[in-house]
Amino acid sequence: MCCPSTGLECCLTGGRFINPIPAVSTLTGEHAGWDGVALEYYCNVPGCDIAEHEHPAHFLNLLVGEPVRAERTTEGRCHSAINEPGTIYLLPRGTRDKVAWMHESSRVVLAIDPNFLAQSVEATAHLEDVDLTTHWELKDRHIAALMMALCADLEDGQPAGPLYGEMLATTLAAYLVKRFSIRPVAAKHAARGLPKARLNRVLEYIAAHLGDEIRFNRRDEPAPF
Repeated sequence: MCCPSTGLECCLTGGRFINPIPAVSTLTGEHAGWDGVALEYYCNVPGCDIAEHEHPAHFLNLLVGEPVRAERTTEGRCHSAINEPGTIYLLPRGTRDKVAWMHESSRVVLAIDPNFLAQSVEATAHLEDVDLTTHWELKDRHIAALMMALCADLEDGQPAGPLYGEMLATTLAAYLVKRFSIRPVAAKHAARGLPKARLNRVLEYIAAHLGDEIRFNRRDEPAPF
């Protein structure tokens, strides 16, 4: 059953922006309980023109399904390309563009709040945002895998609870900061663990669910949170 589009980036920016994709999403993270990210899956979107717009949050667009010819205009320049499945648009906050898709296509789109992105890594947790590089024909299997894992979590009804998806989103945000930040971010040893803000979120979740049943996986180990 189709859910009405929620305005993917609108929910991150106080209602100032409506998702430019002129279609109804078939899967939405509107009620996922995730902090700082919003995801939508669009299946078989007809070819369409998307008017010029600005992204108030960091935006990822992963093409799935069939190849599609796309034309885009950014900074007054027009570009045309065949986007193969797995192509990712990585569009930082403030990007302005207009896009035309010439054929039917399916895609997973994710918006990330700038503060959520910054707090995913200890080295940038004191910042309000991190400047990312723009990519229109990015192929990155790590980003694609994490986006599809978030999509699968929604499809399965979030069996491990909302914090599981939020941890996936935090991992994705940290990857973006480390790989695609305009200014290099020094890697720190993994022993430092989660950034403080993320750790507090985990501890708050645990405290609020101490009375819940603990589920086990097939190996009789606690299910991941």
